[in-house]
Amino acid sequence: MAYSVVIRTLGKAGDKYGRLLRSIEGQTMRPKEVVVVLAEGYEAPTYHAANQRIIRTRKGMVNQCQVGFEQARTE
Repeated sequence: MAYSVVIRTLGKAGDKYGRLLRSIEGQTMRPKEVVVVLAEGYEAPTYHAANQRIIRTRKGMVNQCQVGFEQARTE
């Protein structure tokens, strides 16, 4: 089974974001990709996951989620 993980962020969560990525990487079935949807004007998080792509878009929870789902390469 191939799946993508979509994370919308402003890049301000610090270690909480790092714990999220470590949890994703610790899964038995790892995702094909991690799509990080970052609002324009914000700095990228310092933590990185394997197979991570950063996509920038305008700020907004609904917009960022929608863009992430549209950009995911798996169903």
